[in-house]
Amino acid sequence: LREPKNYLAILKAIAFSKTKFNEISVETGLEKNILNKYLNVLQELKLIEKETPVTEKNPDKSHKGIYKLSEPFLKFWFRHVYPYKSDLEIGEYKAVESQINKFFHSLEEASYEMICREILKTEQDKIFQIRKIGRWWKNDQEIDLIGLNNDTKEIIFGEAKWSNKPIEMDVLENLKKKTRFVDWNKSKRKEYFALFSKSGFSDKVKITAKKEGIILFEKNKMIS
Repeated sequence: LREPKNYLAILKAIAFSKTKFNEISVETGLEKNILNKYLNVLQELKLIEKETPVTEKNPDKSHKGIYKLSEPFLKFWFRHVYPYKSDLEIGEYKAVESQINKFFHSLEEASYEMICREILKTEQDKIFQIRKIGRWWKNDQEIDLIGLNNDTKEIIFGEAKWSNKPIEMDVLENLKKKTRFVDWNKSKRKEYFALFSKSGFSDKVKITAKKEGIILFEKNKMIS
């Protein structure tokens, strides 16, 4: 690459949650026409990818796209190593360690969400054939994962919680509320719900899941 500092600046900006095109432009100081070229190169190198809400009909033309680093190691390095390179080189580890401890949970949580999509794919024979899976967002509403099949009009909504506490009913209730904002085949679709938890579920959630056919995953295992 001819100008690695610009590419590094972009990767750092994305790692620090500047994921929209305009946000990256402001953070890096790069003009939009130049930035577009750099982003295309980084996508070709598989260092970043453009993500759109999973329900978008034409993702390539969507204005809702955001950029993200292609895998967790890159995010960790550009968030916790690259900005503190000078400190690390002179042996000042405590400040860096403090930053890692402060933000590492969010990295774990994001990684768990990605893993949950893979888990759902492996279990789809027990639910329905999922043709497309990913995140969804609209304004201030966001759902961790949605799997869908355009042919059968089936859709599954999922939330993943990497928490030390069991999932309570509020998580399920909030998920159901958010699905009202998902416009995909609203009048024709058949809906399913799934909850993923590091630390299990409250008794009330288990009872409700059994009654309503909600799928529960504890870590990576389907328990109902």
